[in-house]
Amino acid sequence: MGARLAGPAIVEQADPGFASPRDVFWALWTASCAKVVAGIDGSQLDLVDPGLRVAAQRGARQTAVDLIAAEGERAFLMQKANAFLARYDVLLTPTVAVPAVP
Repeated sequence: MGARLAGPAIVEQADPGFASPRDVFWALWTASCAKVVAGIDGSQLDLVDPGLRVAAQRGARQTAVDLIAAEGERAFLMQKANAFLARYDVLLTPTVAVPAVP
């Protein structure tokens, strides 16, 4: 059984202290897509989802320097996120990135 909290909960708004990781994620994701698609037989490429093909094409255009930079940024973001999360027992966040439809 988990630890029991003593006293009332403290609720506060907090900022993890880093910008959106979208660009880093996209760089690493598209490189992974390129690797997957590169392993598909040419006769089967028409069966690959068009969005995956586009992502793979973008990933294939990246350089080794691009990927090393993205991996370095990912490691930095992980350190920042771990330090942020170590301060809290519970994290409540929105489930979607946009406000609810009226």
